[in-house]
Amino acid sequence: MHLFRAFGRVVGSELALPEFETVCKEAGSESIVPDLTIRRRSLPPVPREERNAGFFRVRDGVVDLDIEGIVRIRVASEELIEVDVLDAKREREARLYLTGSGFGAWTYLCGRFPFHCGLVTRNGLGFALTGPSGAGKSTLTAALVERGFGFMSDDVVVFDPGGASERIRSVSVTPSFPRMKLWQDAADHLAIRTSPLARLHQDMDKFHVPFEPDRVVHEATLAGVFRLRFDDEREGVDCRPLASPEALRELRSNLYRQELVPALGLEEAAFRMILNVLQTVPVFDLSRPRDFSCFDATLDAVVAQVAAHEGSTSATTSEA
Repeated sequence: MHLFRAFGRVVGSELALPEFETVCKEAGSESIVPDLTIRRRSLPPVPREERNAGFFRVRDGVVDLDIEGIVRIRVASEELIEVDVLDAKREREARLYLTGSGFGAWTYLCGRFPFHCGLVTRNGLGFALTGPSGAGKSTLTAALVERGFGFMSDDVVVFDPGGASERIRSVSVTPSFPRMKLWQDAADHLAIRTSPLARLHQDMDKFHVPFEPDRVVHEATLAGVFRLRFDDEREGVDCRPLASPEALRELRSNLYRQELVPALGLEEAAFRMILNVLQTVPVFDLSRPRDFSCFDATLDAVVAQVAAHEGSTSATTSEA
């Protein structure tokens, strides 16, 4: 059995998962008991009429996913995911659904919240980059890492609400897995060669960009959120705080596989978690033109807000 680290947990898997960070070579790894086990098993199809949460079926606390002709996944419990790869030639695609949707469902079962964003860190603080597909999350994440930020994820991180207490608390963040996914044009802009890289999907010009383990940050405290959007009528970059109602909608809309939230009865817990984020970190609207003409200025805007946050934190600490 392969042993990996992902989503803040140790995973034992009968499938090889090169997307994840291996712990097999660590001293004493033979004695490690995984938090989650992934097993191969023949699974029955999930009828379309039984799917009650997007393309998932949620029933009796079990989440089933059927991607026809590719893979069936059953998230059976906090300790077990079962996988049926239907076409051995498409196992890479099967892993894509497992490490994305499958692990997203598993995270909810664990009482944690997967959040769709890029996330970079500095001095133990995490800064999330949200926005729709194509908004530039991965490109901006990669460029901030080149400027010295730590890398956590360009796709999904996990927000840990830290228990059922009603009091305001800092939000702990852990990564999904230490790979970045870049489109060809973004890789070209960042001078990253894609010829030796694995494609995310056989029909997509999007590539996995691995990171060395020592460049990956495994835990941080959330300190800010930047909503990325394009504004082709704007000549420059604008970064300003979002009002609370719009910030709440932005955070709620970026819960990963959010259709599972009501299906699993997690609406109240999700609202408490989002409210806690709004009470502890600023949420910014970061707009710029669609082309790369203001790319450096966009980076500068993020860095400036991070520096301002660090300055205010230091001042508060000194006063205390």
